[in-house]
Amino acid sequence: MFERFTDQSRRAVVLAQEEATRLNHDHIGTEHVLAGLLREKRGTTARTLEASGITLDAVREQIETLTGRVRSRRVSTSRSRRGPRRASSSRCGRLRGTAGTSSARATCYWG
Repeated sequence: MFERFTDQSRRAVVLAQEEATRLNHDHIGTEHVLAGLLREKRGTTARTLEASGITLDAVREQIETLTGRVRSRRVSTSRSRRGPRRASSSRCGRLRGTAGTSSARATCYWG
């Protein structure tokens, strides 16, 4: 899949992965991609964002404010093979205000 990407694009994805790893996040989200694009200084995106006043430090600060930095994540191999565990519908419902409803039971998972 990455063979169609330019060298700069591939580097931005690698840098996004490094940003996610730096925060101990277990996924690469759009926030990490944005940070990766800013770290790839040669790209048009980074130059455009920086010209608009958006800096890597500001983006990192917002990522940590909004998503937090995970201290350490230990994943049990037995649990990870089974996928995410489902939370009780009452716990999900308390978070959403839908305790006991089918929407809470159908869509709420804790990983």
